[in-house]
Amino acid sequence: MCATTLTLDHVALITADLPASREAYETLGFTLTRLSSHKGRITPDGPVVPWGSGNHCAMFHRGYFEILGLTEPNLYHEPFRAALSRFHGVSMIALGCESAEALYESSEGGSTARVPPVEVRRDIPSGETTREGLFRIVRLEEGAFPEAELLFIEQATRSLLWQKPLLEHANGVVGLTGLVLCSEAPEETAARFERCTGLGGSAVDGSPYFALDNSYVTMVTPEKVASRYSGAVLAAVPSVAVVELAVEDVDATRRFLESAGVTPHALDESVWVRPERAGGVILEFKS
Repeated sequence: MCATTLTLDHVALITADLPASREAYETLGFTLTRLSSHKGRITPDGPVVPWGSGNHCAMFHRGYFEILGLTEPNLYHEPFRAALSRFHGVSMIALGCESAEALYESSEGGSTARVPPVEVRRDIPSGETTREGLFRIVRLEEGAFPEAELLFIEQATRSLLWQKPLLEHANGVVGLTGLVLCSEAPEETAARFERCTGLGGSAVDGSPYFALDNSYVTMVTPEKVASRYSGAVLAAVPSVAVVELAVEDVDATRRFLESAGVTPHALDESVWVRPERAGGVILEFKS
């Protein structure tokens, strides 16, 4: 079992066109941070160097949504290039932990395929200037979880990321609450997820389900995705098919999307937006 509490810290949309994706998400009503570029150690003992990637983030009261793209194509970021070569969409899942070092040490000698933590830094916009943010990340060995890049993150500068003015969104989103992974073999995906995270799963509506702090991750078949989200075309299978976002008022979110020229599709207690409007992933807005 997991030796530490895990949260759904954030997910990352991998895009080949960062400016276009920023514009699309602003149209969807997200308040995005200014461009911020990554730097860090490629190996635990290596120097801090620019990675050639950058992001815009939608920060919520619970978790955040990262739009990640290349800013300097000639610089290092092989994991990012590998993700881009597969498909464009949400292909990174970051689970939050209190201590990256403790999480790694708890897995030594086990079967979780974790590699030693590395530090990542980026200059985070703060007012009219920037300040350096620090993250400690534990990744998995290559091939351990092919459905997405699954990693663990320790937020060492939380107050710098979760700035109050960034938490208000025109679409009413307040939190990142769930992920739906689409897989031809959900039970196999769930078994890998359990081995990599140490979390114990259950079943909800016949599908594997993992509870996190105020959030969840579930695995379903393409047929179940097609049944719930009629006509949605996914970027790839397996993939993160759906990102569920908590909103204050679904009707208010629906009205905003319609006013922005985006068609919201209704479900019993939520509305959703097609992947082609959201960079390759279904966004579901739910009270």
